[in-house]
Amino acid sequence: MHVATGSRSHSPFDAGLTRTKRFQDSEVNTLRWLSTMVASAEKTHLIQTLVHNALHQRCLSRQDHLKLTSAILSDPTLTPSDRRHVNRLLDYVRMGKVRLTD
Repeated sequence: MHVATGSRSHSPFDAGLTRTKRFQDSEVNTLRWLSTMVASAEKTHLIQTLVHNALHQRCLSRQDHLKLTSAILSDPTLTPSDRRHVNRLLDYVRMGKVRLTD
């Protein structure tokens, strides 16, 4: 009868698998980081475009207003620059310089 002792022999093959697994994990983390950076850049571009267009046209749709308000309140990844742009636009809405449209 064979009794398992809990210890495992480590062969060079196992070590190679461990290195391969670590490399794959590193690649996955790098890809996640890159996709986060791309998403952040796209979000920043979207916010800047939305704010620029609203300031230029002096109007903002209620749907876009909701998106910007939600981003300000619940998105911790929003850059300080984007926060300033959104806050400025929302201030203009409150002052009546930019009007909300349906």
